[in-house]
Amino acid sequence: HGLLESNSMMTDSTLIKANASLNSLTPIETKAALSDKVARKRVKNKLGLPQSRTISNSTHISKTDKDSSLAKKEGSPRELKYKIHNSIDALSRVIIDTHVTSGKTHDSQVYIERLNHIRGKYTLTIKEAIADRAYGSRA
Repeated sequence: HGLLESNSMMTDSTLIKANASLNSLTPIETKAALSDKVARKRVKNKLGLPQSRTISNSTHISKTDKDSSLAKKEGSPRELKYKIHNSIDALSRVIIDTHVTSGKTHDSQVYIERLNHIRGKYTLTIKEAIADRAYGSRA
């Protein structure tokens, strides 16, 4: 296969910051969310104190970049991000595949799909697939 020197492939991912601000987050208005909003207003009116609100991927979406999602890696702030999954030939370090997902996508969710994509596209025989433990977990 030309530049590829082995039957071993390495895969890892990295989070990249989306071009969207946390200020662009808007609530996802489901029926349950609307009911909660009404209940919070009632509680606020009776007690004078608003209930605390959480911001998560299940409750909010960016108005300016709907494909990005809240993600955080140790040592970095929680921001709207994407995740890039790169697979390379283990010897030559040539990039075989790059796949972009939302930041909330767990590595294990796309790993087998990407291996099958690579096998099909390049008719490669992959004898060894190397990745960190996140690709082997079932999150």
